[in-house]
Amino acid sequence: MKRLAKILQYLKLQQNLNKPGDSMKSKKLIYQMISFVFGLIFLSTTVYTFVYVPRQQKLLDLTATVTEKETSIISIENFMNEHPDMPAYEQELQKKDDFLAQMLPNNMELSSFLSEVEKLAAASQVTLVQIKPNKLISKGTYQEIPILLEFQGNYFQILHFLRQIEAAHRFNTGSHLSIQKQDDVLVCKLLLSIYSL
Repeated sequence: MKRLAKILQYLKLQQNLNKPGDSMKSKKLIYQMISFVFGLIFLSTTVYTFVYVPRQQKLLDLTATVTEKETSIISIENFMNEHPDMPAYEQELQKKDDFLAQMLPNNMELSSFLSEVEKLAAASQVTLVQIKPNKLISKGTYQEIPILLEFQGNYFQILHFLRQIEAAHRFNTGSHLSIQKQDDVLVCKLLLSIYSL
């Protein structure tokens, strides 16, 4: 009996649902639900595209900037730790700058270099036969003057003189060295170049 009552009750519900006015209401409700879902999807996509993504990009940019600033700060701190006495470090830099200016001056200062060569020759007991500066060669950011040196002495005197020129205060390069023996003396010719900025 109970079963029969349940079946009858179910059939009544089916008849109530199949009424023409109810199906229109249910279709309207379905369309509203579908419109709501599509509206929700559109709103979510719009918020994601125009709010979330730009903010994430801005956050990434700010993170990169912070990382760059932190790296700069670490570099500065490391520099300060390496050089705690700044005036002493500035003096050290000035000495290096002066040394470089002496090695590679802004102007050629040929006469001072030639007088230094003469002093080095006298100290090495080498006889200078000839000093012949050639033309100034401009090479863009620097200038060069080749100088032909002809000198004579014994083996040890010449070796000492060449070492002294190499260790001179002025940056120079030697090329085209020729050595000939005349009597008991070695006669050398050296093409020596000096430079300036």
